[in-house]
Amino acid sequence: MKQEISTRNPIVQQLTYEAETWVRLIGFIRDETTYFKMRLAEVVSANVDDKVVEHLEKFQEEFLAQDRIIIYLSDELKKQNKLLEKDMNADENILQEAIKNQNKLRREIKKAESLFKELKDKFIGFLHELF
Repeated sequence: MKQEISTRNPIVQQLTYEAETWVRLIGFIRDETTYFKMRLAEVVSANVDDKVVEHLEKFQEEFLAQDRIIIYLSDELKKQNKLLEKDMNADENILQEAIKNQNKLRREIKKAESLFKELKDKFIGFLHELF
């Protein structure tokens, strides 16, 4: 049975809050990536210049890579949330595992967020130059 947040260990509460924040962030990145792929399709259909299409294909590959990152992180966050739902009082090792996983996720989320921002800035910059 799921414990109430108010009766949970404060460390677990913070880990849960942070993981929920990441779920929202990953959802935002997923939505933005979808929007950019639609915009990419619009630009491709409007351009026949081989050089432009070549650049757009590279962006398409990068957006697909971003999708793979999103899927991976979503799966890892689901695992972490299941772990955080366990009774940490019953086994101290579960708490230590959760903390270790959270630290790893923190690094991976930060990197994914940075990669997304870089890709977004490149794509928007490219579109500004193109139009």
